[in-house]
Order: sequence, then structure tokens, then C-alpha cells
Amino acid sequence: MEMKITSRDKVLLSLLACVLIIVGSVWYLIIPMYDKMGELDEKIETEQLKKQEMEMRINAYPEAKKSYQEARTLANQLTADFYDVMTSQEVDRELTNIVVDHALECTKLNIQQMNLADREAYVRSGLVKQQLLEDTLEAAGGSDEASQTGEAAAGEEQQQTEIFVYKVSMTLEGAEEDYQKIIDLFVNNYPSIEVTGITYQEQKAHMVLQDDGSFAEMPGVRELVLNLELYLCDKRLYTVEEETTSAAGVLKGLLQNLGIKTGDDNS
Repeated sequence: MEMKITSRDKVLLSLLACVLIIVGSVWYLIIPMYDKMGELDEKIETEQLKKQEMEMRINAYPEAKKSYQEARTLANQLTADFYDVMTSQEVDRELTNIVVDHALECTKLNIQQMNLADREAYVRSGLVKQQLLEDTLEAAGGSDEASQTGEAAAGEEQQQTEIFVYKVSMTLEGAEEDYQKIIDLFVNNYPSIEVTGITYQEQKAHMVLQDDGSFAEMPGVRELVLNLELYLCDKRLYTVEEETTSAAGVLKGLLQNLGIKTGDDNS
């Protein structure tokens, strides 16, 4: 039996084809494009937030750099009386060089492990001098300027409360007049070293082999035993330096994106 397609059927088939084309276009073209537009909108929003953050950091960079330099200067002043943190081998080398430079021989050296100092601040340190200045200003009337000075110093003191100490015992041999010189040297010229004990001990007489093969008795000499404390602190300012470095990195990245060479690129 032959099937005939009427004009009405042709119209219906044409309408169905149009509907299928429209639905297919919507499903495979318009909806993916709409989803893609949504993703792009989110990406644009994210990039705008990043841009705003970068602009804020760039604008804050000059002030951060200035604050860092001021903090570094103040920290250097407050920690000038201390050694930077060092190993026991470095302490050995430091003290031995001082002694040898002043015509003495170190026959025995005992260095205890570095520990936190058992006091809030070393009495000869800049921290204590700053506190004395604050007390003086407060006693003078407690003006706003004095209050601001006290708050700034208190914050810096809180940042440098970890003072470390090496306890050292040195046995020195040399001339009697050089003993007093080395004591005066440590007391007057080394604010980061405190003399905590001074004792003298007599060496026992001992036999010495001479060139001709005979032995001769050598009298004992008087040795000086010095007990010292070396005060140290970590002189790095981590927080401020990290913030400044971060801002500098953002600025450098932006300049590179703009095609502007920085000084580091030429190195």
C-alpha cells in the first residue's frame, strides 16, 4: 500500500523540523554559551578583586617601606648592645680573638648551652635605657607626646623580650698587668658581655723536659679565671620584612606585566 503525504502532513513535518532545530540550537549552542558567560563573569569578578588587592598593596608599598626602614633603624638602636644569635663555636672564636689580641693565652674555655636570659632585659642594654627615658617623661607630666613615645617603645620592647645568654668560664694565663687590662676591657668596651666572676688560681709546679734531656722544675704561675655572660638576641624583623617583600613582589609583577623592566631584571 502506497503511503501518501498530504499538504497538512508536510506542514506538520516542517514545523517539527523547525522545533527540533530550535531545541537543538538552544541545547547545544545557547545553553553552553550562557554557562560560559556565567563562568566568564565569575572570572572577571575574581580578577577585579585581585586587581583591587594589588592596587591596595601597591599604594601601601611606599608607607610599608618607610615603616620598615623606621622599624629597622629603631631595632638596630635597641639591639646595639647585644650580639646577634651565634653558635658556641662562634662564641669561642670571638672570645679567643679578644684574649689573644691582648697578649693572653686561654688555657681552658667552658661554654654552656645558650638559654633564654633569666631576666627581662640585660641591665646594660638599650631596652633598659629606653625604659628609664619613658619613666623620666612620665614623671615629668605624662604629656601626649610622652605617652606616644612610651607606647612605641613598649611595642618594640615586647618584640625583643627574648634575650639569650651564653655562660662562659675562661682560664687565662699571662702577665699580671694584662689580667687587669682584660677585665677592664670587658667591663668598659663590651656592653654585650657581663663579668660575673673573677678568681685567681695558682698552677702547681711542674717538670719540663729541656733540650739536653734533663728535667727542670718550673714554678706555677697565677691564672685568671673569668666567668662571663654573653647576651644575644635575634635582630631580624620577620613580620615587617615579609610584608614589605610581598608588596615589592606585587609591584614588580605589575611592572613586568606592563612591559616595564625593573632593576632586578637587568642583573
